[in-house]
Amino acid sequence: MHSIGPYTHDLLERLRRRDRAAQEVVFRSEVGALRKLADRVTRSRAESEDLVGTLFLDFFYGQVEEVQVPEGLPGYLRSMLVRRARKLRVRAGRHEPLELEGAAGGICSGSQEEQLERRRFLRWLEECLADVTAKTRSVLKLQFGLGLSLAEAGLHLGVSKQAVGKASLKGLEALRRCIDAKQSPGGADGRPD
Repeated sequence: MHSIGPYTHDLLERLRRRDRAAQEVVFRSEVGALRKLADRVTRSRAESEDLVGTLFLDFFYGQVEEVQVPEGLPGYLRSMLVRRARKLRVRAGRHEPLELEGAAGGICSGSQEEQLERRRFLRWLEECLADVTAKTRSVLKLQFGLGLSLAEAGLHLGVSKQAVGKASLKGLEALRRCIDAKQSPGGADGRPD
């Protein structure tokens, strides 16, 4: 993943002093992996390029102080990228208008119907996952909502890959039980609203 050896405390100190050579070393070794991750968690290539560019600027000129040990630098950058991508997605979703009436006789367009159906489905899923812990819900959102691997979700949450896998299994089991209950003859039809 990295083109250079492990990071050192000296490199970290040079980053804190805003040494351009140290910044270049970190940029060159991390940019490829961060671009791949950004492509997976954003909507477009342009959005991912903007995200990676601003991430490095903000990190080098402000947040480098947050990294305590050199080995934590790659994980911190990945976690920072995932958090920012999530914030961008939330902001974009908040500002996208959802019009129920289209221009042609009050019929919703396909994308509007999809948005409405997605929102109904998400509410239904939230009801199904109400019995699981917040950490388990976070794991499921990272794994299935953002498409992160177990290891990446573990880095983001600060837990091991095994803990993420265990929480994911618990959440999926709770979801399966809820779906089974809703599809049973006494339950709902299994479809959201």
